[in-house]
Amino acid sequence: MAVKKNPSAPGAAASAAKPSASSAKSAKSGARASGESETISYTKAFEELQQIVDELENEEVEVDNLVSRLQRAEKLLQICRSRLSATETATEKLLDKMGV
Repeated sequence: MAVKKNPSAPGAAASAAKPSASSAKSAKSGARASGESETISYTKAFEELQQIVDELENEEVEVDNLVSRLQRAEKLLQICRSRLSATETATEKLLDKMGV
């Protein structure tokens, strides 16, 4: 996986770097409450997870933000898996109740 290099790192260009859009998104994502797994929908969690994957694939994540973006992706993945598991369990119970 390639990441965007920090311009202030040794050997990098001496020009000043503007904060990327992903940096702003990272800051916003990191500020979310820890109880969010109870409030964010599966769809929103999946969309944000896909956005992070896209940022990583397009090398839009600054080295300084890589760990926080991966941590956020891990949390979102946990939320999605939990919601899918709960939905599967509820669906099985309903189908059993209906005799299907």
